[in-house]
Amino acid sequence: GPTHTLGGSIQWLATYDMAYLPPTLWDDGGSAEAAMWWGVSDTRGGWGLTLKATAAAGVMYRSPGDGFTTTRRYDAEAYARPELTALAIRPIGKRSTLRVRAYAAGVFSADPVLSQRRIFVAGADPYQSMSNPFVRSVGAPLLRDDCWCRWHTPGDGNLRGYDQAFSTDRLATINAEFETTLVRTKRAIVSRAGLVLFGDAGTMGRARGIGGVGDSATLPASDRWLADAGVGVRLTQRIGRTSWTTRLDFPIYVSDPQYAFAHRLTAIGFNRLIVSLAPVIR
Repeated sequence: GPTHTLGGSIQWLATYDMAYLPPTLWDDGGSAEAAMWWGVSDTRGGWGLTLKATAAAGVMYRSPGDGFTTTRRYDAEAYARPELTALAIRPIGKRSTLRVRAYAAGVFSADPVLSQRRIFVAGADPYQSMSNPFVRSVGAPLLRDDCWCRWHTPGDGNLRGYDQAFSTDRLATINAEFETTLVRTKRAIVSRAGLVLFGDAGTMGRARGIGGVGDSATLPASDRWLADAGVGVRLTQRIGRTSWTTRLDFPIYVSDPQYAFAHRLTAIGFNRLIVSLAPVIR
């Protein structure tokens, strides 16, 4: 029968020194947020199905300047951030698997929210990445914007061909992957190699673009409908008793290349690579 999950969390996160934070992801401010989530998973007709709904709300605040009777003064505003995620996974024969993920989220507030609490188009938002020291701050070894390859932390919209700092106030996306196992071996270094065809598509809200530093980016507004497609490689590896799958994805096509993570003048090309140890659809 179906398996149900229920949980909740409370978190408070605030900026202290903006020199350590990527300026395209963060505004100078903080938030106190409470969230509850409910999920259900089941198997129907050969499909593995999962549905998860999250309701989050909190108060964000900024420090706009010097106070009158205190050293600093703060502006505060309430916000809500609901999310809905659905997964469908089906084996096809003995070597192939079809995976589909649908995602919808929005952030609602009377005033513009902090950039770090927007909905991110390409992957995880800054709060989701905060626990990973390899990507969370300026100078982190896997946080690069100077080459045609990127480290990808899955989350939010997962339109993997786009800039990790691309965000919006409303987002609905769908991700699809068709994976086929090419070879299996008894070697720990690579016990399985697979080929993946993937496609991602989504629609965004009115407020969209590269955030951070007061939203001072000068790029023109993007299309509200976005898509990417490409091919990928999956390598299952093991050291001792620890195994993982290395993910290499080449987004060959992006519909709005000015917001791609690299080569922003060409929509089609085998010149973008993202690397990860975490699956987009799980």
